[in-house]
Amino acid sequence: MIKPDWSFTFKVICDASDYAIGAMLGQRIDKHFKPIHYASKTMNEAQENYTTTKKELLVVIFAFDKFCQYLVLSKTIVITYHSSCADHLSRLENLDLGKPTKDEIRDLFPEERLMEISNKNTEPCVLTESYVGAYPEMRQHKSFNPCHSGPSGGHHGIATTARKVFEVGFYQPHIFRDVCKLVEVCDACQRAGNISSRDETPQKYIQVSEIFDVWGIDFMGPFPSSNGNKYILVAIDYVSKWVEAQAFPTNEAQNVVNFLKRLFA
Repeated sequence: MIKPDWSFTFKVICDASDYAIGAMLGQRIDKHFKPIHYASKTMNEAQENYTTTKKELLVVIFAFDKFCQYLVLSKTIVITYHSSCADHLSRLENLDLGKPTKDEIRDLFPEERLMEISNKNTEPCVLTESYVGAYPEMRQHKSFNPCHSGPSGGHHGIATTARKVFEVGFYQPHIFRDVCKLVEVCDACQRAGNISSRDETPQKYIQVSEIFDVWGIDFMGPFPSSNGNKYILVAIDYVSKWVEAQAFPTNEAQNVVNFLKRLFA
């Protein structure tokens, strides 16, 4: 799996079975399709009774809802293995988007709404209109930072930070891409954030049979200085849970050697 590259087209592969639906988001890079995100869910009782075409359309809707933070304002290709679904989508009626006549407007809207529109002041007003601000690229990070790392930000992920940006009335094309860049370079997030499964060190079971065979040892600290010591070296036996600890001014390797000599000599 890879992280999204916003310069390439997204592809959504959809498929449905009798009881579940699944979708995969990815991009074709260097002539190879590389996945970004997988999503699936089981159908409820009503959805299991859908026809095959409706099930295929259901998974398309599910995929766009699941991957919306990637697909908003991005070119996307949907791949479905149901030919009837593709044929149905290609036969959608091409609605006439011409200017409606006054008679058509009167038929569509109630008279109260028409009266409100006709008497409304055309000049925008900050008390009645909802403004959406768009800023140059050089000011984007200054606008995004309070929503991510400010007092009400909380150093959340991409989706939550983007939602906060929308809530304060700010808009920017490719906002999810820009927020993604901000989160990736945030120093606090990189230090305290969760380790991804790709970068996590593989965990292996340690088999222990006898007391004092295996010890876990590590430094704690730094702490406020006490008698010149800022670190505590702690050793724990895996079987008996016996603990040995000693304070040191530094966390150097020589202190570990001296500690082990005192412990086992």
